[in-house]
Order: sequence, then structure tokens, then C-alpha cells
Amino acid sequence: MKCNQKILIVCPQIGKLLEGKPAGGAEKKAQSIFKDYKNCSFLVSLKNIPVNISKRKYVFIKNTKTDFIKIISAIKNADVVVFFALSRFSPIYFYLAKLYNKKIVYFISSNSDVGLFLKESSFYYRYVPKLVFPCVDLFICQTEIQEKKLNKYNHPIYRVPNPIDVQKSNYKNENFVLWVGRNHKVKGLDILEKIIEELPEIKFKIVGITNKDIAIHKNCEILGRVAPQKMQDYFNLASIYINTSYSEGYPNTTLEALSNKTPVISYSANPDYLLEKSGGGYCANGDLNKFITLIKENYYKKEKLKKMGELGRTYIKKNNDLKIIKNKIDKIFKENNIMLIK
Repeated sequence: MKCNQKILIVCPQIGKLLEGKPAGGAEKKAQSIFKDYKNCSFLVSLKNIPVNISKRKYVFIKNTKTDFIKIISAIKNADVVVFFALSRFSPIYFYLAKLYNKKIVYFISSNSDVGLFLKESSFYYRYVPKLVFPCVDLFICQTEIQEKKLNKYNHPIYRVPNPIDVQKSNYKNENFVLWVGRNHKVKGLDILEKIIEELPEIKFKIVGITNKDIAIHKNCEILGRVAPQKMQDYFNLASIYINTSYSEGYPNTTLEALSNKTPVISYSANPDYLLEKSGGGYCANGDLNKFITLIKENYYKKEKLKKMGELGRTYIKKNNDLKIIKNKIDKIFKENNIMLIK
């Protein structure tokens, strides 16, 4: 094993995090796991580079076409290239890494990566995984179903749940249901609207979308985008967090809710039966009537919700805390001759 390995993390949308903007789960995961290692750098898409950001830690690109030489140089200088999340440009990055004989690691970021719920996903998921996954030397997935789907590639596969940096919690339950997401059909905005209509006596607070994305109702407060540092306050104050997605790989918002002692009720997303195992929530398994009933029956049971929240947080601290997950990744990398330097 080479002692001074250079590891390049390819996750362009991390640029949003550097600008203090909301970003996806893959970007948060990549940043939280690898930012403190000395031999890891990030390939990032960012037009306006903050003056206080280290150019040694980040390779900044503005456009895949205009900065192609810079991309080639970054990949060529690395020993290991780690990918998070796919895009229509992914084949370029993967094939360059393969061309220069780099070890390639891919962190599965969603169920769409492995061909699940493609109708609700961006079009490129229909062809990009088929093009790039044969290049991968090591897969790190989130759930059992993803692991099974990856077996056909005959490369090492490790299952590691998503991490969360567990902070102090101050769960208050101020009598509202919280929803967090973006305007994408996989997020189940149609389910959200039906829930709001069917439960007029319950107050909802909606984060991440605007009133252009969803019908306005008296029992619904639409907050739009909220700064990441303020999200913990909303989780602490909510009675219940609901997830209406048709499919999620391993929803970070569920981890955020459970780590803040906020019970979770999910329409469909429930990776490896997390909600049952933790005791912190329920899943309706795609049954709308059951989903409505679960919200209605539990919303008013404050003592039960408090107990669920405590169970959920305890489970997350034992199984998903960032330190635990980083240790698992470190061990996996060592087993595959990749050295992370603290």
C-alpha cells in the first residue's frame, strides 16, 4: 500500500455547501466523512470561490467543458478517485479515472443508482449506472436491497448506513408536523397535498419548496428554503416529521429527525426497516390511508411521541453517529489498500 496516497473526492455539488446553501444528502455525506483527512481533496463546481477556502483542499471547476484540462489534471494526480452521486457528466469522470488506472470507489447515493423507481428519477439514471459501474473497484452502499442489486458487478460491496453528526437535542413538540424536501416527483408532493387536505385540524410546516410548488391551505405554513444551521430548530420544535417520498436510499432528513428526538412517520421510505428497529417511527409501506391514520392517531399522544423520540435518538447514536461511520469507512478502505491520513 502506498503510504502517501492522494484521494480525490468527486462530488461537484459540494459547492453549494461551501456557499452555505442547502445541498443534497450525497454532498453532506461526502463532506462530513472526508473533510478532515489530510490526503483527501474535493473536485467541486463553484463559480464564485470564497476567499477563505483552501485551494489545496478543493479543486474548483466552473464548467465541465471549459475546465476539462483541470479535471484531467486532478484525476491524473490522484491515486484513488471516490465518487458520490451521478450526473449526465459522470461517464467523463469515471472513464478518465479508468484511463489513468486509478482505483475507483463509488458511494451509492440513492435507489435510482441501482435501477429502482426510475420513472420518478432524472432521465440519466436509465443509462449512466450501466456505463460507469463496470469501472468501479469498490462499492459502498446503504441498504440490503442496493447490495443485492450490485452483486452482478462482481466487485467488493460493503453496506454502511448514512452518518449523522449527533448534536444536543431539545425536543419541545410545539404542535405541528414538519416536512422537508424539494420539488421533485420522487419526493411525493402529491402525497403531501393529500395529507394536508385530509387532516385540516393538524398544522403543517413545509421546508424546501414554495407556494408555487404546492397548493396553499389554512393549516399549512410554507417556509421555502431554510439555512442548514437553522434546520435543527425546526426538528426540535416539530411534533412529528413526515417523509412522503416514493423512494429514498437512506434519507438524511429521517436521521436528522431521529437524532433530534423527533418521531418519524414515513409513507414509503424505510431503509432496512430503520423505523421499526429504532422504535422511533412508523412506515405506511405505500398505503395512503394507513399513512393518514398513523399521523392522526399519533399526533396528539405527546407522551408516546416523547418515548419514540428517545428510542430513535438512542438507536441513531449507536448505529449512525458520524464517528462510528467514519471508523467503518476507514476500516473498509484499509482492507482494500486505501489509506486515510488524519
